[in-house]
Amino acid sequence: MSTQRVLDVEEAMALAIERHRAGALQDARVLYEKVLAVVPEHAGAHTSLAMIHQATGDLDSARARMDLALEHLPNHAGFWLNSGAIDRARGDDAAAVAAHERAIELDPDLAAASYNLCALHLAANRAQEAVAVCTRRLAHAPRDSRALAFKAHALEAAGDLASADALLDHKHFVRHYRLKPPKGHPNLESFNKALGAHIQRHPTLERDASGRTRNGYRTGELLKGRLGPMAAFKRQIEKAIRQYRKELPIEPQHPFTAAAPRRHRISSWALLLQSGGHEAAHMHPQGWLTGIYYVQLPAGMGAEDESQAGWLEFGRPGADLHVPSAPRIRRVAPREGRLYLFPSYFYHGTLPFPHSRPQISISFDVQPDEA
Repeated sequence: MSTQRVLDVEEAMALAIERHRAGALQDARVLYEKVLAVVPEHAGAHTSLAMIHQATGDLDSARARMDLALEHLPNHAGFWLNSGAIDRARGDDAAAVAAHERAIELDPDLAAASYNLCALHLAANRAQEAVAVCTRRLAHAPRDSRALAFKAHALEAAGDLASADALLDHKHFVRHYRLKPPKGHPNLESFNKALGAHIQRHPTLERDASGRTRNGYRTGELLKGRLGPMAAFKRQIEKAIRQYRKELPIEPQHPFTAAAPRRHRISSWALLLQSGGHEAAHMHPQGWLTGIYYVQLPAGMGAEDESQAGWLEFGRPGADLHVPSAPRIRRVAPREGRLYLFPSYFYHGTLPFPHSRPQISISFDVQPDEA
């Protein structure tokens, strides 16, 4: 194969992947096919075409392309992961399970294979098998928050409520604190006003198009660039984090306390919700501990009424995890100036609210920072 031919193929693949990621599937398809016209055994082009066929609903073609990719690279864990996704879409549960097991065998670090396999078992009411998959994953990666979340709800689905409750102890692990006004602010209301203004002027604030947030705007990282009042906020939450850690029980066998990092970093962002806004249930896979601080609330939000509009909800799994059993829910009321801290593996979301004044909150993750 000539050097020019290699360069042409590499350039075509790079452009195809770029178009694929941009959602221009027809452009990407043409480029992948051009690559295969030059290098018929190019497994990457075959598997990428398989993913396009799956996305467009042509599952038979997807399966055929995936078989060609695996014929050329039979020990590629990522290809087996893709193969399992195609099998699941085709309704071939046994093949999907086998493909994901093969992916894990080839690359135990490929976390998505364990997540998908757990979800497959739960969707088929095989809760015990789902628990086993998550247990195996956590033995390999003890700080995997998503695997811990999946295991907790798999235990719940399996009827092992004692073990599930040990992990999903919302009453014990969800704690709240009231911040003190930092220097330069006579009261917390003054500080919250400064935080709210900083968030609403932040250059990264834009409508959230992720699909997780309804009627809301989200910022990017708040602890970079000009911090403004976020510098004082960071000092305040560091104090709360230290207090939270002191209050944790000495349970070295509990996966949450065992995973507590010796050193950490904080990533923070803000959310501005308008009338009808809410966040769907989710968890934070990159964090160990997560915080939500309420900067501004509409009048009346947090009142003890039946609607519980705008309340923070724990215990409802996200759309990425099908759990056949009914979730056991705990809801807590938001309060201006209140900080909630809880394990990052706890699924949480918020309820819609009808008020015209926006709700502004700051979220953050405490992430391990250990080499």
